Amino acid sequence: MFWRVLCRVVVLASVLASPAVRAQSPAAAGGEADLAGEIEITLERFGAGRVVRPGDWAGIRVALLDRGAEVRPVIVQASLVDADGDAALWQRAVTLNPGSPQGVWLYARLPFDLLPASPVRISVHEPAEGGEGEVGAGRLPGRELGAAVLSPQVVVEPASPLIGVIGRSTAGLERYQVAAPGGSTEAPATGHEWIELATLDPDQLGAELPDAWMGLSAMKTIVWTEGDPARVRGAAAEALEAWVRRGGHLAIVIPEAAFGWADAREGALAELMPAARLVRREGVDLESVRPLLRGAGGPRLPSGRIVHVLEPLEDAREQEAMAILSSPAGEALVTRRLVGAGAVTVIGVDVSERETASRLDPQRFWHRVLGERFDVLSQAEMTALQQRTPPANFRSRTQVWVDDAVGTFINKTGRAGAGGLLGGRARAGIRRLWSPAGIGLAVAVSLLWPAIVAVQGHGGTLVDEWWMHTVTRGAGDFGDPEPPWYYPVAMLWQMLPWTPLLLAGAGPSLARAWRNRDAPDRFVWCWGVLPVALLSVPAVKHHQYILHALPAFAPVMALGLVRIGGWYAGLPDRWRARSAGAALAAAGALLAGSAVGGAVWWDYRAEAWLVGGALALGIAAMGLALRRRRIAGMGVALMVMLLLIGVILRSDLIPRRDPSGPDRNFLLRVAEQVPDDAPLVATGGTAIARHVFYVDRPVTGVWSPAAVPAPADGPVFVIAQARDAATLAALGPLAPLDQSARARFERSPEDRYTLYRIDPPPAAAAAAE
Repeated sequence: MFWRVLCRVVVLASVLASPAVRAQSPAAAGGEADLAGEIEITLERFGAGRVVRPGDWAGIRVALLDRGAEVRPVIVQASLVDADGDAALWQRAVTLNPGSPQGVWLYARLPFDLLPASPVRISVHEPAEGGEGEVGAGRLPGRELGAAVLSPQVVVEPASPLIGVIGRSTAGLERYQVAAPGGSTEAPATGHEWIELATLDPDQLGAELPDAWMGLSAMKTIVWTEGDPARVRGAAAEALEAWVRRGGHLAIVIPEAAFGWADAREGALAELMPAARLVRREGVDLESVRPLLRGAGGPRLPSGRIVHVLEPLEDAREQEAMAILSSPAGEALVTRRLVGAGAVTVIGVDVSERETASRLDPQRFWHRVLGERFDVLSQAEMTALQQRTPPANFRSRTQVWVDDAVGTFINKTGRAGAGGLLGGRARAGIRRLWSPAGIGLAVAVSLLWPAIVAVQGHGGTLVDEWWMHTVTRGAGDFGDPEPPWYYPVAMLWQMLPWTPLLLAGAGPSLARAWRNRDAPDRFVWCWGVLPVALLSVPAVKHHQYILHALPAFAPVMALGLVRIGGWYAGLPDRWRARSAGAALAAAGALLAGSAVGGAVWWDYRAEAWLVGGALALGIAAMGLALRRRRIAGMGVALMVMLLLIGVILRSDLIPRRDPSGPDRNFLLRVAEQVPDDAPLVATGGTAIARHVFYVDRPVTGVWSPAAVPAPADGPVFVIAQARDAATLAALGPLAPLDQSARARFERSPEDRYTLYRIDPPPAAAAAAE
């Protein structure tokens, strides 16, 4: 922090120490001080809408007036201290006409501790002499022709979301800026960060809109409430399009008198607009769409309004005309188009009109349009909440800035040390780990737990278990071996019903992973394929071993869904009608089959009727969605159908027909029949874990019945299958005490688990006496 402050002081002192500065008066009102020179510099806008946010990019528009006599090229530079405390320069080459003011945009990344009085020096230079090409003449600054020290006009909090509004009406968005009674921006009604609005003049779009996307990057949303976006041309249109494609959200309100909007799809922003035509509706009573604008209660909404319905074009794809809000008649009043990582939304109701805007509930309307989630309260509602017991506290959470907190508490945590070692690639730390002392420490920590087990007398058991689960399992001598292709085939059926989506998206994803070394597809395929390949080496395989690798293919399935949707959207209407008809026919046949099946197999009527009905309804819904080219709707119908079937099976059918119920009841009775001081042994392979879980007393697990210890001083109680009776009888007199009514995977009564009592043989009993 000390060096950052010192650097800023040095930069500011170098600026103010120049002869031009010493000859000038202090900065004039408005945040600028023009330094004498051949070119006059005037600040027009410091940030889009004259608002900047520390830590973000900002556009600085200055007007340059050349007092010279000739047209000449110049270099314009902006100098300020960046987030790292260094003196940063941003420059731009322009050509000036004498006596004619010319606006120029400069772009800079502002530091996080920017203040309204923070100086930014703007200077104009003539190109340096000599050199050719882009880096030579015309790019390197030479003699200074003029300079000015500027400061920001409005600086908002770094954590405050910024919404730009193009128009004089904020269309009800000002309700987002209600503060608690007696509070400030630190206690907003939203209960979240204070939302800032930056207003842009629609009559001066040429000067208001930056000519590069960086000038708009601080805004997450721009709401256009006045004027026609088709008027945006040239670099400003390209900047707005780039901002949208990088994640910005442009929301456009269509005015009632939208006569020029018929040609909106022909302007520079035509590719961003939703693929929909405007259908004019006159004399509309907004009470008919009250649930979209306000909800129950409050003043009556205006009537006799003009509303524009947005009808998708015949060749529009789903992502090009998505209905966000529709009237009760099903007409889309708000439509969105996805553009890159951002979106453009067109609103057919003129919510910028004064009477409509004053009665609009932003939580009801703007939340759904902008994707917000917080409470919008009035001053009266906040006062009532503050007067209750306990009183509500609307103050925002304390902000902690990572760059300022590194020197205090962040560097005192172990996680920060690990991040600095691994993420920061601290070679000295790695060298210390890869040394005799580091290796010895790692070995000591690894052997600590096995050493404790060995000291307690269980070292032999630990070695046997380790050998069995590594060497024996890997060699295929433990369990049932499977072929090498077992896991690839198991993946296909384990991911049903989404396997077709994986197959559809695998080709493009693999091609992108092969071509682009930085593609995220490489990570996805490494995550999904490498564990499966490694687990395929041992001969013994179980399908559940690869469950952790299957979620990796979710992005590939999403790509497959988009591809299938695009393919289906391009089919002729007759094919869509046939597919929908086939789905409805299949649903009807399935419904009839489930009814007949339930009547024939009466014991399984619930399964047939409930599951069959859910399948039929789901397939019918998917058919209707396909008929309307709603691929997302088909996916939703499939998800709901699977969820409904899962609820039916797990809440009713599976509990009633649970095959493990008799085994569980049997194991719960075992503890009552075995004396507390008598040994209890459980055998039967992997079923031992279930025995140990349900029996409420200590149990000794033995893998094979042949390894059950023979009784010596008293009886031994054993849980084993009925087929093991002959093996256990060789240990001594055998008596069955209890038995499960039915085994979970029973093929014959010999599979049922039984509680046996084995007494010592007569000779052993006599020797004991």
